[in-house]
Amino acid sequence: MNLSRLESLLDSRSRFVRGLLAASSCVYCAGQWMDARRTEARLRRGVWPERLPVPVISLGNIVAGGVGKTPLVEAIARAAIARGRRPGILSRGYRAKSGQRNDEALLLERRLDAVPHIQDPNRCRGGRALLERFPDVDLILLDDGFQHRRLHRDVDLVVLDATRPFGLGHLLPRGRLREPWRALDRATGFVVTRREDVSKHKGVILDTLLRQHWSTKQLHFARTVIEGVRDLSGGDAKVPGRRVFAFAGVGNPHAFYGTVRRFDLDVVGSRSFPDHHRYRRRDWSELTEVARRSGASALICTEKDGVKLEPLLRGGPIEVPLLQLRMRFELDAGAILDDLDVRRERESARHRAPSGHNSRRDA
Repeated sequence: MNLSRLESLLDSRSRFVRGLLAASSCVYCAGQWMDARRTEARLRRGVWPERLPVPVISLGNIVAGGVGKTPLVEAIARAAIARGRRPGILSRGYRAKSGQRNDEALLLERRLDAVPHIQDPNRCRGGRALLERFPDVDLILLDDGFQHRRLHRDVDLVVLDATRPFGLGHLLPRGRLREPWRALDRATGFVVTRREDVSKHKGVILDTLLRQHWSTKQLHFARTVIEGVRDLSGGDAKVPGRRVFAFAGVGNPHAFYGTVRRFDLDVVGSRSFPDHHRYRRRDWSELTEVARRSGASALICTEKDGVKLEPLLRGGPIEVPLLQLRMRFELDAGAILDDLDVRRERESARHRAPSGHNSRRDA
């Protein structure tokens, strides 16, 4: 079930639908509890986690849907490169075809062409492969790694979308939580995205909540910055006041539509696809037709959607121009790297202390 369908069910006033979702959430919760017990047992026995010989920064979330992890990976990678480090990216490769990269990897490859990227559902195996193929990598950025506890991470960041930070307070499918919110105790810090999309009052409430309940955690803020628009059909990308039909196959399409409206564009309609949707020629034909009927002079999509649509545009005439909104996150990524250095030094000191204590006792 995609998130757009889930939202419509959650908004339903039907007691039957709500009761069914609540019962399903109980089943999901039981499965989560059993999985957590098995994981904790393995951690206590030392079976997990596996440690790689380089530091790992994990970016993840506890809410189903997009929170902006991919642009955050890019921002931290750029900050690491600026400090002389050689980062590598490790991700699951969700919905990637066999032997191919998914949309997130294609986008990161375009924006970070010098940064190696390995996709593997088994992050431990993928991490070993990354270091074997690229031995100069000295920092791994683990994309969507919060639930993948088999791999040790030095910094464990949870990304919270300010527009829906805690997934309606319920586990899937009644809400959007992948884990109970108390799982946030495992994190070393939080990155709040899209704070500019909520009122000042709601932003203050979220900040206060995080600082009260997790006062020892690092708190970072990422602001959406619009870099511009690229016309994938080769036409004029001038956009102020332009009537557009927006579409997206991402985890949180409504956040994208809001960003488009802030860019002085007249959004005459929108259509949401499932996250990581694989576009086909039929999709493009339908989008072109609905854009024409709505009076739009262009279609507009995210960069993740654009990288998948470009091959379709080469196959014939383009009746409606396709615009791609280019965005990035602006945050103090250096503070995250500083926190990594502090944690690594603290861990090294702990490992040195027992040997020194034993030497004094033996003397």
